[in-house]
Amino acid sequence: MFDSLEKSLQAPSYSRRRLEVTWRPDGTTDLIYVDLQPSGVRCVLGNGTAEAPIAHGAFPASLLSGSGSILVHRLHREPLHALGLDSGEIRFDFARSVAYVRL
Repeated sequence: MFDSLEKSLQAPSYSRRRLEVTWRPDGTTDLIYVDLQPSGVRCVLGNGTAEAPIAHGAFPASLLSGSGSILVHRLHREPLHALGLDSGEIRFDFARSVAYVRL
């Protein structure tokens, strides 16, 4: 699963106006979300659709301070079946962190 995140993410693209994150959707129901630190902003981007060759999200540059990190997560959920439980869910949260410094 993490390998899938690694292969599907493209290098973040930054201009003075915005940060763009792109990835190749794989048709799963996994969620892609991004945390911007230290601003504390979290944005859920979904996983796009299998029919679209590239999915993307964009953030205004004003959310990025002089330095920090961008964390890209992929959240995978599976039903959990256990004796004595009516229902449950197990979650796997795979993440990649990239440090940045604005010049």
